[in-house]
Amino acid sequence: MDEAIVYSTYKLSNDELESLIKKIPQLKKYQIKNIVDKSIIAGIVIKFSDKIIDLSLKNRLKIIFQKLYEQI
Repeated sequence: MDEAIVYSTYKLSNDELESLIKKIPQLKKYQIKNIVDKSIIAGIVIKFSDKIIDLSLKNRLKIIFQKLYEQI
């Protein structure tokens, strides 16, 4: 079975991982590995197959700064 990696700022409980799988049904095909990464500040980053779902605060701030920089 292929592996999906879920990065979060704290170790997710089994209930949280199951809730995530319900919201993203494609994850049912994967063995889920949770890695704690405080650098994402908040939220989660999910990597599976050739996809990355980045719902982290770090990424959102990066997007905001890019948009602000474009306006300068």
